[in-house]
Amino acid sequence: GLLSVGFFTSFLVADKVTVITKHSQDRQYLWQSTGDDTFTVQEDAEGPPIIRGTQVILHLKPDCREFLNPARLDDVIRLHSCVIEYPVHLFVPAGVRTFGLEEMER
Repeated sequence: GLLSVGFFTSFLVADKVTVITKHSQDRQYLWQSTGDDTFTVQEDAEGPPIIRGTQVILHLKPDCREFLNPARLDDVIRLHSCVIEYPVHLFVPAGVRTFGLEEMER
C-alpha cells in the first residue's frame, strides 16, 4: 500500500527510523528499524509522553544532511504532500508549517 511505499522510502535518506505512536485511549509505543529485515516494537514508557498521534523520526545518513534545511524540507513536503489525506506538520524554530490537501488548493 501507499504507507509501505512511503514509509520504506524513508530509508533512502535515513540509517534508522523511529516511530512513536499513541492512540488517545491506549499506551504509547515505539517502533524502530534500520531498514534491514528486522524491527522492534515495544511499549514506550520512558520517552516523553504524547497525548495522541504519531511522530516519525529519521536518523539521517551523513550524505543527506541537506534535509536538515527547513527550506529544503518545505519544498519536498509541498511537492509530495498533495497525495496524503492527513495534514503534515513541519516543526521549525520559527513555528509550525502545515501541509495537506487544503494547503495545496490555495
